[in-house]
Amino acid sequence: VAPGFALDLTVDDPDDGAPWDFDRKEKRDKARRMLREQRPYLLIGSPACRAFSSWQALNKFWSSDPAAMERDRVAATVHMDFVASLYREQHEEGRFFLHEHPYNATSWELPSFEALALVPGVTRVRADQCQFGATASNGRPVMKPTGFLTNSSCLADTLHRLCEGRGGQCSRPGGGLHQHCTGKHARNAQVYPKGLCKAILR
Repeated sequence: VAPGFALDLTVDDPDDGAPWDFDRKEKRDKARRMLREQRPYLLIGSPACRAFSSWQALNKFWSSDPAAMERDRVAATVHMDFVASLYREQHEEGRFFLHEHPYNATSWELPSFEALALVPGVTRVRADQCQFGATASNGRPVMKPTGFLTNSSCLADTLHRLCEGRGGQCSRPGGGLHQHCTGKHARNAQVYPKGLCKAILR
């Protein structure tokens, strides 16, 4: 697989040394130009999900600063609408995209993603990351239900894996009791397990 470009807050734009912050319109415009010039075979998106998490949905009812929460939500929505437009462009050009967000995130209800999910050939699947080797630092499996939206039937088939364990038990080959994905375990789970990366590449 030929490596392409990575546009992320952890990666600096070589032209100005600043991170790829898609809150900035000039960075969004530059990313779109790169997409059109380089025409990647597969575009993978994993935008920050904090503003759309189930915890945030609960927090809005007792937040001490609802105005700040609303500003964060608006900025995050601009970001999500932007990546949705890139995915749609990929699809219309006959190339592929893969979008990842927590399965229960409220971002799936954004109009831009509801519309994209209805495009013929686009599929949303659930992947429980424990089935791809996600583990906590204590060795216990981390389920982390994850949603993937893609126009590649191969990726959809590969990534659609559900944990069949009951009562908190994991159905992975090694079994074990699921670790709750909170605190440090949630932060560590932001990194994809190697098994998930290999499945996408394969």
